[in-house]
Amino acid sequence: MENNKQGTFYIVSWEVPLQAAAMALSCTVCVSAAEDETIKLTVWGAEEDQDLLKELTDKFQEKYADQKFDIQIGVESESTAKDTILTDVEAGADVYAFADDQLTDLVKAGALLKLDDYAEALQLADTTLDDVKAANVEGAIDAASWDSLLEAADKAGKKVGMTLASGNLVACVSGTWDAITAQDVFGDGYAATKLPTFTVGDKQVQQGSVAGYKYVGVNGYSENSGWAVLLAEYFTNEESQQMFFDQRESGPSNKNVAASDSVQENVALAALSAQSEYAQAQKVGGKYWDSAQTFGELVAQGTLSADDDNAIQEALDNLVDGVTAPVE
Repeated sequence: MENNKQGTFYIVSWEVPLQAAAMALSCTVCVSAAEDETIKLTVWGAEEDQDLLKELTDKFQEKYADQKFDIQIGVESESTAKDTILTDVEAGADVYAFADDQLTDLVKAGALLKLDDYAEALQLADTTLDDVKAANVEGAIDAASWDSLLEAADKAGKKVGMTLASGNLVACVSGTWDAITAQDVFGDGYAATKLPTFTVGDKQVQQGSVAGYKYVGVNGYSENSGWAVLLAEYFTNEESQQMFFDQRESGPSNKNVAASDSVQENVALAALSAQSEYAQAQKVGGKYWDSAQTFGELVAQGTLSADDDNAIQEALDNLVDGVTAPVE
C-alpha cells in the first residue's frame, strides 16, 4: 500500500461507473423531420455531470446542424433514475443515465426501447449495433488488512470510514465516482488500493465487492425515439467516453479509451482493476439492496448485541430471504 508523509490513503472499490448504451423494448423508428420542425428531447443526468452533458449536447447539435433541436437537461442521479422514471414513464426523460442494477425493472415497465430496431437511425451516426458492442468491454497496490488499518487509524487519532463526509478519515471505502473529491480532501496524501482483508478465525479473508456499470437508456415512450437513440449513442461513443474520463475520471467501457496511458495510469482506476479479481457482477434488483440496507442499519445502529445469537441469526435469515427473493 502506498503511503506518504501525511499517512493518508484512499481505498477505491465497489462499482465501475462505465459508460455504455443500454436499450431494450421496441418502438417506431423516426429520425426524419421537416426543415422547420424542432426536435424536442429531455436528458437526465447526475448533478456533477451537468456541465459535461451540456457540452456534449452542444457538440451533438453541431454534428446534426441541419436539424433544429430543443434539448433540455435535468438533474437526476443514476441511483434514483428508476424510481423517478417508473413514477410516470411517459413523462420521463427521453435519454437518461441509470445504474445497471435497475435494468430489469426498467425493461419490465417498458421504460427502455430496443436498440436492435434502430439500425436505420444508427446509420446516420455511421455506426451499427455490432460496432457499439465491439467498441466496449464485455461484462462491464499491495493488500492491507482491516486490522492494520484500524490500528494505524487509532494511533493517528483518526478513523476509517465508508463515506467522505469527514476530513478526519485516514482511509475511506468508496468508488471511483468519489475520486476527484478524495483528491481534494486528502491532497498529497491521496492514494488508492484494492479493498483490505479481514480476520476470520485465524485466516485473512479478502473483502469482495460488486462491479457495475452506468447505462444510458432511451425511454420506450419517447416521441422522438430515433433522435433519442442517436443522442444516447453520441453520449456513449469513444470521444464522449474520453471526455467523461478527462473531466470526471469515469472509468470507460470503450476499449480504446480504456487502453490509453491516461486511464492505465489513473490511481483510482488502477485500484479498481486490482479489486476486480474479487468482484462479482452487479446482477441484482431492488430487493437485494433493500434487504442489505436493512441489515446494515441494524449493525451500524448497534441494534444487534454481539452475544444475542438468536437475534443475529434471525437478522441473517431475513437478509438471505430478501436478497435471494426472485425479481417479480
